[in-house]
Amino acid sequence: MSAILTKADFSPEYLNRIQTIGMEVEGFSKKKLEVEIPGCGKRIGEAGKHMFELITAPYYDVASSFGALRRLINGDEGNVSFVPSRPTKFGQEIIWEKKPRYNALREALEIEVPGQSHLVDKMTTHAAIHVNFSGELIDPFGKDGVFLNNMINNLAPLLAALVHKEVGRGKEHLSIWQKFAKPERFPQYGCWFKDSEDMIHFIESLPSLFAVTDNDELHVYPGSKQSINNPVDLTFMWRFLRPKIGPIGPYLELRYLPSMKLDLAEKYVNQAVDLIEILLEWFWYCNDGQPVTCIEEAEGAFEFLARRSRIDLLSKPLTEDQWHDLFNNH
Repeated sequence: MSAILTKADFSPEYLNRIQTIGMEVEGFSKKKLEVEIPGCGKRIGEAGKHMFELITAPYYDVASSFGALRRLINGDEGNVSFVPSRPTKFGQEIIWEKKPRYNALREALEIEVPGQSHLVDKMTTHAAIHVNFSGELIDPFGKDGVFLNNMINNLAPLLAALVHKEVGRGKEHLSIWQKFAKPERFPQYGCWFKDSEDMIHFIESLPSLFAVTDNDELHVYPGSKQSINNPVDLTFMWRFLRPKIGPIGPYLELRYLPSMKLDLAEKYVNQAVDLIEILLEWFWYCNDGQPVTCIEEAEGAFEFLARRSRIDLLSKPLTEDQWHDLFNNH
């Protein structure tokens, strides 16, 4: 965990606190092409037939990350579709890629929510963008990480709806993340962790879905609890912002954007990065890095964000009705 920090620990250059950016962009293609470029990233198959995912290495800015994404599809641009849902030309049937992890996932979910696990099949027809970020002063499990998690949990349905409206696609792409597992694994209105211990307790109170074999394969292992030190456990928390652990340490993954053409995606990822940095600025400079234990204590953060952001945001939290309407219908 990070040491206790005050404003005196920061110099002006630390206003831009996100220091590494990595991208995961899903799409559709009839060509099953797997590519890896050392130091750049890789293109791999995804959950459903005709799905693929581009995964970049960590970079220092958004532009470099998108340069890597373009390198990964260089020469194949005409064969890929970056869209939120499977194009009709590829067919609409549910076909999972034949990988042991997907069989294990469905088996584990059937144990967790009997009769509901089939709803996870929507993973095979919907594509998204995930933004992975970290920084020397960002602790995904610390008080700043908790604050970001809480704020994004309230804001994400509105942020996604604004993107859907501008892009003209992606409506209802958030609503697939529900009911195929315990509700605690998904975004929930009103979920607000009072501090780091509260969030960690929440994560570790849920059952672990899998154990990992010596061959790095997953097998269903009911009866144990999740751990924040287990990268596999963190993967099965499908929230708008989730802590994860990679080869170089913990980071945060932002998960409200639908898949879209890379030029458009770069615009919205830059907006998301700006939003995170504004929230961190409020947390450290206006709030003196103190825990924000309830949403009422965050009123200043919503007002600060609405003033500073280039996005047209409300100056107060979403109400329960607003949150559910945006989550399910926009």
